[in-house]
Amino acid sequence: MAIEIPALVGFTSKEFRLVYKQQLTAVSAGYIQTADRADPFWIAQYQTNPLRDDQYDAAIAFLDSLQGSRNSFLGYDPRRPMPRAYQTQPLGNNPLVQAGYPNLIIGEADYTSQGVALYRVAVGAVFTAGDYLSWLDVDNVWNLHRVKQTVVAASNGPVAVSVEPRPKPFFHAGPPSTDWMTGYAVRYRKACAEMKMIGNYKETDSVDSKPVLSWQATQFNNRSV
Repeated sequence: MAIEIPALVGFTSKEFRLVYKQQLTAVSAGYIQTADRADPFWIAQYQTNPLRDDQYDAAIAFLDSLQGSRNSFLGYDPRRPMPRAYQTQPLGNNPLVQAGYPNLIIGEADYTSQGVALYRVAVGAVFTAGDYLSWLDVDNVWNLHRVKQTVVAASNGPVAVSVEPRPKPFFHAGPPSTDWMTGYAVRYRKACAEMKMIGNYKETDSVDSKPVLSWQATQFNNRSV
């Protein structure tokens, strides 16, 4: 099971972006032809704030647990833990979800159109271009997607949202039922990609200052590898 970054660990800098695998081929008249070789994947690089003793202990315990080839963690963009329209609200709030329900539900994902259909959306909820959405895929791994176009929900669902990268396709006819709600719940507060740390973490420390930790990671797509 992937591990959450401890809530009390803050960051002073980060890199969080999609990487595209492309093949470049020179053609006539100086033109360059590009071909996508695979779907893009997320990479991250984190640097913490100077850490108090309790923050340091929590961060070290988290990073030590990622050593080896098996464990992974849930990486997110610390600059955008909430949707843009609700960025001043605390993480405990649930502004996109219809009253009476715990989370959004994804009912359909289309690889070709890059669209997803969301249910249990609060009427008037705003999905802003650049917001993040994530859900457990068919391999039971968290995959992260970024909203491509701003959408204001006119109903509780289905609400069509375009995302990048392309989602793995699946379909459930009609409104989703509660028997598969857990497996298809959408996460948008600290929406995450399941990631593996690359190498070891780096620690900057001295006797007269608080320690700073940094590490980098890449998206982990398949547990069987």
